[in-house]
Amino acid sequence: MKKKSKNNTCATCQSCRQVYAGFCKLWAQRKYYCTQREEMIDQADSCEHWQRKRPQYDLSLQRFDEVERDLLFLLECAEKWENS
Repeated sequence: MKKKSKNNTCATCQSCRQVYAGFCKLWAQRKYYCTQREEMIDQADSCEHWQRKRPQYDLSLQRFDEVERDLLFLLECAEKWENS
């Protein structure tokens, strides 16, 4: 088991996900789900499965298409605003 320290907690673990109780991240509860242990956990817990979080990026074509649609929408709104 890895040494438990202030930084090696479930809140900083790659395997843990924060649970949201609303329609967006604004109403986040301070509860976490461990994908390794498959259970709800406290953010201050730690275990032998702790791994440093790695950044994850969504570089799929679907995501780029979505961003392109959003940018076109913003351009249309800007043009309408300038013309009014």
